[in-house]
Amino acid sequence: MIKAARIVAILLAAAALGVWGAILLAPHPDDLPPVLNTGPAVRAPDVTPVALWFGRDQVLGTDVVVQGLISDGSHSAAVVTINGGQPTAVSAGAQTPSGLVIRRVDAQGLTLDAGGASMRAAAPSAPPAPAGINPVKQ
Repeated sequence: MIKAARIVAILLAAAALGVWGAILLAPHPDDLPPVLNTGPAVRAPDVTPVALWFGRDQVLGTDVVVQGLISDGSHSAAVVTINGGQPTAVSAGAQTPSGLVIRRVDAQGLTLDAGGASMRAAAPSAPPAPAGINPVKQ
């Protein structure tokens, strides 16, 4: 009985040594080769002519991102980024440097006017309140 237990213990030790030896002595994969940039950068296609089929002005080509809002009736203002430019603060009724007019600012976003065409830009969603702080409902 002791002899059988000794043989089982030796076999288990040999198996453990074999497994750990295979893991520790396994070859490491080679580093990947560097990315080759042989061709020119791919330009995005200009879809403005097709976009103008669905609208008469360049409103469709204007990308407005609302960074922040102050909604207070006639004293409302918004911080917007237009076509990836620098953030700009604009009050309601004023014209942005790109020619858009901010018609209305509310808690959900703003309404813009560009040459008679109206466009809506949604406000960013507010982050959740930290634990223990209850937001005020209006």
